[in-house]
Amino acid sequence: MITTNTTKTFSEGMRVQLHPGLDRWMMGDRYGQVIKITRTHVHVALDRSGQTVRFLPMHLTPNN
Repeated sequence: MITTNTTKTFSEGMRVQLHPGLDRWMMGDRYGQVIKITRTHVHVALDRSGQTVRFLPMHLTPNN
């Protein structure tokens, strides 16, 4: 299920999990850390690949 998260749900430095329906999740990039937040996207540094990728907030879940 796609979440109803918005950019206000996240803060820089927060750990997040990608939505299982994303190709990145299928390739093993399941977790990351929020680097930057813009008006519409959340930029995440992914753990496995080390890449920084932007996502819509509805495709991320805060990971406590």
